[in-house]
Amino acid sequence: MILQMGVMLTAAAIHTSLYGGRQAGVQEYRPRDHTVKRFHYITSTFNDYVWGIFFRFTRPQLFELLPLLGIGLGDWIWAGDHKCYAPLAFLMVLCRLSHPRTIDGDMFLIFDVVGGRMNRFIFAMMLWLHDKWSYTLKFGLLCG
Repeated sequence: MILQMGVMLTAAAIHTSLYGGRQAGVQEYRPRDHTVKRFHYITSTFNDYVWGIFFRFTRPQLFELLPLLGIGLGDWIWAGDHKCYAPLAFLMVLCRLSHPRTIDGDMFLIFDVVGGRMNRFIFAMMLWLHDKWSYTLKFGLLCG
């Protein structure tokens, strides 16, 4: 519990240092491709222990897994009118599946994406993974 609180405080400090904190009524400048910058920031900042807690994979394993799943480093996921960097959306999926976290609290501090939009990105990535790889899944006793 104490370790998780320390990790979350670290994520909050990273978020504040990266985006300068939020003030009411102040519109921040945010570049259009901030999800790409966020992905590279996450992959370069967190140590391997934190990666194990949040994503259940290490950085080298992630970069081996992305091409195997067909997710390129230049790919984007569209959810309605919004787009997200596909590797970051995959990290959102891994983070959501690895441990029960609240979208608006814990995951917002890590990914800096609003909760409803994050849900749409996770859903879009899961739908894409299902469409691409569902033929390889076999469930039940009669599958062999």
